[in-house]
Amino acid sequence: MTYMLELIEVVTEKKVQKFEHYKTLKCHELPLTNCSFNKNGDKFITGSYDQSCIIWDTETGNILHKLKSHKNVVYAISFNLPYGDKVATASFDTTAKVIIILRKLVMEY
Repeated sequence: MTYMLELIEVVTEKKVQKFEHYKTLKCHELPLTNCSFNKNGDKFITGSYDQSCIIWDTETGNILHKLKSHKNVVYAISFNLPYGDKVATASFDTTAKVIIILRKLVMEY
Protein backbone atom coordinates (compact mmCIF):
# COMPACT_ATOMS: atom_id res chain seq x y z
CA MET A 1 0.00 0.00 0.00
CA THR A 2 2.85 2.40 0.78
CA TYR A 3 4.33 1.77 -2.66
CA MET A 4 1.05 2.72 -4.31
CA LEU A 5 0.88 5.99 -2.39
CA GLU A 6 4.44 6.85 -3.40
CA LEU A 7 3.62 6.09 -7.02
CA ILE A 8 0.53 8.29 -6.91
CA GLU A 9 2.56 11.13 -5.38
CA VAL A 10 5.15 10.87 -8.15
CA VAL A 11 2.49 10.81 -10.86
CA THR A 12 0.61 13.78 -9.43
CA GLU A 13 3.72 15.92 -8.86
CA LYS A 14 3.97 18.60 -11.49
CA LYS A 15 7.56 18.99 -12.54
CA VAL A 16 8.45 21.71 -14.95
CA GLN A 17 10.79 20.50 -17.64
CA LYS A 18 12.72 22.96 -19.71
CA PHE A 19 13.86 22.17 -23.22
CA GLU A 20 16.30 24.06 -25.37
CA HIS A 21 16.70 24.13 -29.12
CA TYR A 22 19.91 22.23 -29.84
CA LYS A 23 20.49 22.25 -33.61
CA THR A 24 18.71 22.65 -36.90
CA LEU A 25 19.89 20.21 -39.55
CA LYS A 26 18.88 20.50 -43.17
CA CYS A 27 19.67 18.05 -45.91
CA HIS A 28 16.47 16.41 -47.12
CA GLU A 29 14.87 17.87 -50.22
CA LEU A 30 11.29 17.22 -49.01
CA PRO A 31 9.60 17.05 -45.57
CA LEU A 32 10.51 14.40 -43.02
CA THR A 33 8.23 11.50 -42.24
CA ASN A 34 9.98 10.37 -39.06
CA CYS A 35 13.08 10.33 -36.89
CA SER A 36 14.57 7.65 -34.62
CA PHE A 37 17.50 7.69 -32.18
CA ASN A 38 19.70 4.70 -31.41
CA LYS A 39 19.84 3.47 -27.81
CA ASN A 40 22.94 5.52 -26.90
CA GLY A 41 21.53 8.66 -28.48
CA ASP A 42 24.77 9.32 -30.35
CA LYS A 43 23.18 8.65 -33.76
CA PHE A 44 19.75 9.18 -35.26
CA ILE A 45 18.11 8.48 -38.58
CA THR A 46 15.60 10.53 -40.53
CA GLY A 47 13.28 9.35 -43.28
CA SER A 48 11.70 11.61 -45.85
CA TYR A 49 9.28 12.10 -48.71
CA ASP A 50 12.40 12.51 -50.88
CA GLN A 51 12.83 8.69 -50.73
CA SER A 52 16.01 8.90 -48.66
CA CYS A 53 17.19 8.12 -45.15
CA ILE A 54 20.04 9.92 -43.44
CA ILE A 55 22.02 8.65 -40.48
CA TRP A 56 23.34 11.58 -38.43
CA ASP A 57 25.87 12.08 -35.65
CA THR A 58 23.81 13.65 -32.87
CA GLU A 59 26.62 15.68 -31.29
CA THR A 60 28.15 17.19 -34.42
CA GLY A 61 25.17 17.14 -36.78
CA ASN A 62 27.37 15.57 -39.46
CA ILE A 63 25.87 13.16 -41.96
CA LEU A 64 27.30 9.69 -41.42
CA HIS A 65 25.43 7.95 -44.26
CA LYS A 66 22.85 8.97 -46.85
CA LEU A 67 20.75 6.09 -48.15
CA LYS A 68 18.84 6.52 -51.42
CA SER A 69 17.72 2.99 -52.21
CA HIS A 70 13.92 3.41 -51.98
CA LYS A 71 11.78 4.42 -54.93
CA ASN A 72 8.97 6.04 -52.91
CA VAL A 73 8.37 7.77 -49.56
CA VAL A 74 10.18 6.27 -46.56
CA TYR A 75 7.51 6.00 -43.87
CA ALA A 76 9.14 3.84 -41.17
CA ILE A 77 12.67 3.62 -39.75
CA SER A 78 14.20 2.00 -36.69
CA PHE A 79 17.56 1.05 -35.20
CA ASN A 80 17.89 -2.49 -33.86
CA LEU A 81 18.13 -2.58 -30.10
CA PRO A 82 20.32 -2.82 -28.12
CA TYR A 83 23.22 -2.83 -30.59
CA GLY A 84 22.31 -0.10 -33.07
CA ASP A 85 24.43 -1.62 -35.83
CA LYS A 86 21.46 -2.15 -38.16
CA VAL A 87 18.64 0.04 -39.41
CA ALA A 88 15.36 -1.15 -40.88
CA THR A 89 13.47 1.09 -43.30
CA ALA A 90 10.08 0.70 -44.97
CA SER A 91 8.71 2.55 -47.97
CA PHE A 92 5.56 3.02 -49.98
CA ASP A 93 7.47 1.31 -52.79
CA THR A 94 6.39 -1.89 -50.95
CA THR A 95 9.93 -2.77 -49.81
CA ALA A 96 11.63 -2.99 -46.46
CA LYS A 97 15.41 -2.69 -46.28
CA VAL A 98 17.88 -3.76 -43.62
CA ILE A 99 21.00 -1.65 -43.53
CA ILE A 100 24.08 -2.92 -41.69
CA ILE A 101 26.40 -0.21 -40.38
CA LEU A 102 30.03 -1.29 -40.04
CA ARG A 103 32.06 1.79 -39.11
CA LYS A 104 32.32 3.66 -42.43
CA LEU A 105 30.88 0.84 -44.57
CA VAL A 106 27.13 0.54 -45.15
CA MET A 107 25.62 -2.64 -46.61
CA GLU A 108 22.00 -2.67 -47.75
CA TYR A 109 19.88 -5.83 -48.11
